[in-house]
Order: sequence, then structure tokens, then C-alpha cells
Amino acid sequence: MIKSGIEDYLRHRQDVKRNKSPVSIYRFGEWTVEESSKIHVGDIVMIKSGDTVPCDMIYLTSSNPNKTTNYSETSLNGESAIKMMSQHPAFKDLDIPMAFFRKQYSVHAGPPDANLYKFDAKLVCENEKWVYQYRTYF
Repeated sequence: MIKSGIEDYLRHRQDVKRNKSPVSIYRFGEWTVEESSKIHVGDIVMIKSGDTVPCDMIYLTSSNPNKTTNYSETSLNGESAIKMMSQHPAFKDLDIPMAFFRKQYSVHAGPPDANLYKFDAKLVCENEKWVYQYRTYF
């Protein structure tokens, strides 16, 4: 019982630290640095090499020429294998982040889910819909 209480306390401290970590969020035409706790559904967030992904997100693009990114799930499940994620075809020719200000986009995401392998969200652009059904932690 004491061990469980200590583990809960340590997890709480780690969550507080993670929620205060700085992230770059694109707002009002410019990148601003905010605490990760200030991220809202629909925000465009820049993740740099070595950063921890602060929440469930839809992967838009990468600075790599092939638009892929490598990631690890170490902070979630301890698995250190490097995995690759590719850009969704719907974003292939978009000038991100500017494309999101030329048209009206919205993100529809479900509530938090205990199943960490599932993240369902829809990105809606005017009358077009792209459905994401991620089965990863990303």
C-alpha cells in the first residue's frame, strides 16, 4: 500500500514536469513557446528531434525530404525500438502551417481512451474529410 502511494506520487510529479515542458505552437501566424499543458485540440505543434510528444497528435509533416519521421515509445511503454511514420497523403502538397489558415480546418477527436494503441480523429477541411485511425501511441 505504501509502495503504491509512493508510485502514485512519483507519477504525479512526472506528470507535472511533463505538463510544464516547453513546446512550439503555431498561433496567430507565428510560432510561440508555451507549456505543453496549454495545447488545445486543433493546435499545430512543432516537435523537434529529441522532444517527447506531449499528447495524442495527428502527424502532419516533417522537414525530412521524404516527409517521414522516426519515433520511439520509450516514455510510454519502455520499448526503445525506433519506428517510422509517414506523412498522410492528404497533406502531401500542403504548405504547412500556412495551408491551415487559408481554409477552415477543424479537428474532431474523441475523449481520452485507456487503450493507448488507439487514437481516432478526423481532420475536416470545408467539405472534405480525412479520417485517421491511428493504432500507435503517436
